[in-house]
Amino acid sequence: MKKFLFSIVLIVFLFFGGLCLYSFMQPPIEGKNSDENRAIGVALHNIGVDIPNWQTIIVCSSREINLPRQTVWEAWSRLEDWQRWSPQLIKSAEWIGSPGWKRDAQFRLVTDLGFPIGQTESVETVTTVLQGLAIGWQSKTESNNEGQVWLFEDVPGGKTRVIHVGILQGSVSWFIKPLFIGRWQAKFDSGLEGLMLKALRAGRL
Repeated sequence: MKKFLFSIVLIVFLFFGGLCLYSFMQPPIEGKNSDENRAIGVALHNIGVDIPNWQTIIVCSSREINLPRQTVWEAWSRLEDWQRWSPQLIKSAEWIGSPGWKRDAQFRLVTDLGFPIGQTESVETVTTVLQGLAIGWQSKTESNNEGQVWLFEDVPGGKTRVIHVGILQGSVSWFIKPLFIGRWQAKFDSGLEGLMLKALRAGRL
């Protein structure tokens, strides 16, 4: 019996030790280019992080679309439609109080982040507003600080580059990073693809 208990304790210790070592050795994700790195820098600044560390989870997704920036912005900016083009990630989104993208505005967001976090509900506070260009927000809990940033940039030829960054910083991030980051990235990629399709449909009308 003692040997069995010792084996269980050892397995648990190795499991948690492996997660800790993985998180410590894996640097936070960097952008594929200077534009993505700039967006990541804005997202980090929004949650008060100067330098990312082993407790920082970063996901970044970007796409170019053959549409003018205003068309893409209008497709994205309707908060109540988010769950339609990003159903894997967004379950509901609604304004708290007066609607509209302005600094310190708040909205309630229900997301499905996948295993091991699952579905969560948060109150997001808008921190960055450049109409038609950039929006950022953050939310805080006792153990984590989370923030997101969307950037909309003009590209030569009448195209638009869209960048979406998510940051999760906190005392339990190291534990979930190996199990979580890939799923979160996939949901970001899927949501951005959904936005592109919605914007393309709107652009044909």
